[in-house]
Amino acid sequence: MKKVISLIAISLFLIVSMQAQSDKTKQKHHKKSPEHKAELRSYYEQQIYPLLKEKYDAFDAALSQDDFNFLQSKRAEAKELQINKKVLHQQIKEVVKTGQSKEDAKAQFANQIEELKNKRNNLRESLEPLIEKNQVLIDKTKEELKSYQEQWKNDNKMIHQKYNPEGVQKEEAKQKKNKTQLNNLSEEQKLEKKAKCKSKKALKFLLWDEELKKAPEQGKKGKNVHSDSKIKNSLNSTKNYQISAFPNPAKSSTKVSFSLPKKATFAKIKVSNFKGSILREIPIENLDSGNHTVQLNLSGIESGKYILSIEVDGKLNSTKLLVP
Repeated sequence: MKKVISLIAISLFLIVSMQAQSDKTKQKHHKKSPEHKAELRSYYEQQIYPLLKEKYDAFDAALSQDDFNFLQSKRAEAKELQINKKVLHQQIKEVVKTGQSKEDAKAQFANQIEELKNKRNNLRESLEPLIEKNQVLIDKTKEELKSYQEQWKNDNKMIHQKYNPEGVQKEEAKQKKNKTQLNNLSEEQKLEKKAKCKSKKALKFLLWDEELKKAPEQGKKGKNVHSDSKIKNSLNSTKNYQISAFPNPAKSSTKVSFSLPKKATFAKIKVSNFKGSILREIPIENLDSGNHTVQLNLSGIESGKYILSIEVDGKLNSTKLLVP
């Protein structure tokens, strides 16, 4: 009898082990491939990011100077919190690698986790007066973006379907389950959840850092993940053409600095308002790769917020310029 029980126990152990191994294999199988990531990245960079930046620049321009300065400080604060969060997660991972469970590792850093959570809550609370004051402007900008979001969603789904159809099915099932759970809530719970969701979206909207997502460069084995030439070309991002101005804010003139990753036959520095009117334009030909500086005359330009941009061989990148 004992032998039978032992055999059953061993059999169960083997079945559980095989199932666990199978689950790990499935997880590994559904991990995004380099090509999958590259196509998502390319779509975001070419179709979504330029429009988002245009809408956010217009939003910032519509804020009062005090609100804009306050929001910029909060965006910097949010960025620092995000960096600290990533560092903390990495520390927890390192502890887990030593053999501790994830729960024990989190318990070890409980104070830091709680501190970050409190700082995030304080950040959200500090933004509530600004959100309330500019709610009409926020809603207007979000409504303008809403008309594009359905197309973005469908296009992203098609990309995911191409590389991971099973993952798309799982996501749809998850959304269906969430919808069912939401329908089972009381009206009071629904209103509370909706308010919380609206607050979270407003916070995310305000704190967007206007940075392009980091593109993967190399695979784990040192292989170039963008082996296909079309993918390489699509990832030739405008983010490489960095542009900045000092001083900024600037009254009469400012030095515009920009960096070129390769030689350019033609570049153009422009200052324009948020209606698209060009106020200053400096054409430059035959530029070598590296860092460059150009003196920009701002005399005659009224006080306000403007777009300082660089166009290099048909590619465009921009930043904000303030004239006090």
